[in-house]
Amino acid sequence: MLKSLETQGSLTAGELPTFDYAEWTEGTEELAEKSVEELAGMLGLPSVAVPGMNETEDPVGIVDPWTVEGQLAMDGEGAVPLGLFGHQWQGLVKLVYNLMHRRNTLLMDSVRVGKTAQAISTLLMYEFIR
Repeated sequence: MLKSLETQGSLTAGELPTFDYAEWTEGTEELAEKSVEELAGMLGLPSVAVPGMNETEDPVGIVDPWTVEGQLAMDGEGAVPLGLFGHQWQGLVKLVYNLMHRRNTLLMDSVRVGKTAQAISTLLMYEFIR
């Protein structure tokens, strides 16, 4: 993009384009009013669970979930539910849509909002759809 702007004469070498942040949008506004169930349905999922993702986690995290001991801990009474929050489902729907339409996407938000879970869920959904 920068190269094409330079050739048009609107920028000089080394100059970055400016961006009006007042025009910035979340990119998921059209999904804001959807329930988690509706968002999962938009992905073709029969339930509110990402295929391949653990449904529980060990809250203490001292057991490797990939071992037999870890699997028992995840099925035990101390395990807690693991899943995406509503805003993460919105992001997942948008990420999968953009991925399937070959659109580059930036996933950006505040720290500790769940970008890693959304990225992993997107990969799991890609594998599920494929």
